[in-house]
Amino acid sequence: MPAKASVTLVRTSSGYVAELTFEAMTTYGPGYKSTRLGPVASRSEAIEKWACLHWREDGLHVGSETNECFLPKSELEDWSR
Repeated sequence: MPAKASVTLVRTSSGYVAELTFEAMTTYGPGYKSTRLGPVASRSEAIEKWACLHWREDGLHVGSETNECFLPKSELEDWSR
């Protein structure tokens, strides 16, 4: 499944919100899915919490330790159809 993922920051009145954007080719062309990862006070905090993206056999793992977000492979494949 051709896909890419990225973490972006959205500025809010109290800092930032980190968001995961997933892009995959669907039967209708490119499709996008966004998920909020959580609030952060600064860019350096966002990098510390959410900069690690790991594609594994079971799906996409974003973040590390207690700040991990997991998107199962089956969910990503179902969504991209």
